[in-house]
Amino acid sequence: MLQWLYELFGSIIRFIYFHSGENFGVALIIFTILMKVLILPLGIKQQRSMAAIQKLQPQITELQKKYAHDQEKLSRETMELYKKNNVSPFGGCLPMIFQLLILIVMVNIVYRPGTYIMGIEGLSRDLNAQITAAQAAGMNFNFCGLDLAVRPVFTFTPTLAILTTWILPLLATGATYLSGVVSQKMTANTNAAKSPMYSHTNPFAEHRAR
Repeated sequence: MLQWLYELFGSIIRFIYFHSGENFGVALIIFTILMKVLILPLGIKQQRSMAAIQKLQPQITELQKKYAHDQEKLSRETMELYKKNNVSPFGGCLPMIFQLLILIVMVNIVYRPGTYIMGIEGLSRDLNAQITAAQAAGMNFNFCGLDLAVRPVFTFTPTLAILTTWILPLLATGATYLSGVVSQKMTANTNAAKSPMYSHTNPFAEHRAR
């Protein structure tokens, strides 16, 4: 079902690869930036949807208290509230689904570079066979001194070559963690700014009030 996406994304990465110095790492970075730019409008829509729902949260809380023992009535009133304020409770789901779809497609493309990036037909799905065929076709997996064709492995006798394969996974994990922390802090600050108590604890808010 996603075969056409594999071929489409693979052809885009192949085009970028051959027009950016023939480096697999550089091609993936450029492609990632391109995807981020394309889904930016969806991300903005998601943020607006989340902000709109957050703004309605006090009214939703009142409905939950009022219809605590009537879930069917609560659901109808909540949806009516959303409809009245032109807010979709599912507005923030589309960007997440789209990003998940891109991730699934990219994982398959990265695991089959010979087929989808170099365009070699008749290869098995085995990763080693894919990489070997891609390298034989001249594909460059070296990126900043790291061999992107080597998979990280656990061993009791680590060597420098093995340790370097963990650099990118560790960096990706750290970046994901920091992104989550920053996102949580931004959400917490936004909620605090909207709280009625904020004006009593923020000296700048008190000054503006005067």
